[in-house]
Amino acid sequence: MELRPTGGFIGSFGLLTLENGQIKDFAVEDVYTADGALKGHVDPPPPIRIHLEQEHWYMRDANWDPDFTQTAPRLKWFLEKELDISVDGVIALDLEAVKSILEMTGPIDLADFGEKITAENLFPKLQAQIQTDFFPGSTKKRDLLGALLRSLITQLMSSKNISLGVAGAKLRQNLLSHDILIWFSEAHVERSVRSFGWGGEMLPIGSCLIPNCLADYLMVVDANLGVNKANAFVGRKVKDVVKLNLDGQAEHALSVSYQNNSPGSGGLGGEYKNYLRIYMPLTAKLEGVTSDGRLLKLATDEVASESSVLVRQESNFQVVETLVLVPVQGEKNLNFSYKLVNPGIPPAQPRAYTYKIQKQPGIVDDFSFDLVYPPSLRLTKQIWSPAFSVDTLVKDGQITYNTTLSQDLVFEVSLGPR
Repeated sequence: MELRPTGGFIGSFGLLTLENGQIKDFAVEDVYTADGALKGHVDPPPPIRIHLEQEHWYMRDANWDPDFTQTAPRLKWFLEKELDISVDGVIALDLEAVKSILEMTGPIDLADFGEKITAENLFPKLQAQIQTDFFPGSTKKRDLLGALLRSLITQLMSSKNISLGVAGAKLRQNLLSHDILIWFSEAHVERSVRSFGWGGEMLPIGSCLIPNCLADYLMVVDANLGVNKANAFVGRKVKDVVKLNLDGQAEHALSVSYQNNSPGSGGLGGEYKNYLRIYMPLTAKLEGVTSDGRLLKLATDEVASESSVLVRQESNFQVVETLVLVPVQGEKNLNFSYKLVNPGIPPAQPRAYTYKIQKQPGIVDDFSFDLVYPPSLRLTKQIWSPAFSVDTLVKDGQITYNTTLSQDLVFEVSLGPR
């Protein structure tokens, strides 16, 4: 409900100790308790320093990198510096993961708090309990979340009404949707996690095996810097129209739209202050960005603003970022125009195109994709992976897909002469 690159704002963390495959100890702590013990200064990323107005960097804001294989070691580092505790792995859980566990266990009675927690009331009940009679130094959040998670673990391990098949299927779906992310410090274990796609690694498509193939990639990443729970009321829609040209280029018209249905007063939401990042292939060349029809200028500083975009390279990606402010009961529509060129391949009729869109943890988008190709070419093959989640419409020179982005999607198409 307070979206960050790998799921949400880190409000709490747990320490789980295992010995010989058995749970030896489990404790939940408030992240502010750990952050208060940090000695010294850590420079935060510029958007956190400028737009969140935080001079120092703490563990609560350390999941800034959307690639969990980069974020998890940083969380481990902060924990070691703050509490002098070394961990062997990091597991991230968001609200959707906890909901799915509650769907299996059924209601959980928290007698000490006078609450019965279900998948349907999880967020409002927890939020109301934590906010009621809150004061600095209160342990209520820690105690409440600790009691809930211990009860869930007990139910999962002892209940005879939970099918292992159902539990396995739900766990697998949470891993594929990145509502659960896993990282281990042991290299051979971490390689296994990544091979299954459970580690939240940002992985572009490598070189195509087919000649004249264009490999494409997209990830849309939000970061709520408004210090509120606006994402409980914000909807995001992503639409990408890709035009394949005979010269081997792909022209993108990407739109990202927001609707903020936060109540006007007395609610959890408010203005959606979002630092938006678009990850695309290194060969992408930005042509322009508009916000509600207004052309944004290129940023000259180290961070983007509401009126500017910053373009930079990060690892294997070209990143375009800007600040998006969506008012209460308001909308915002952004459009990104860019071209993708496959270097080293002479202009030719493209015979193959591969497109991957990676899902951000903690959010499910309405996603539509149009592929437009020259009339001199015909479609010879199309594959969506996974195929069951996509509605397809094919007509002359265009393929249209509509889906709910609940996990990463990969699309492959082959084109041949008519």
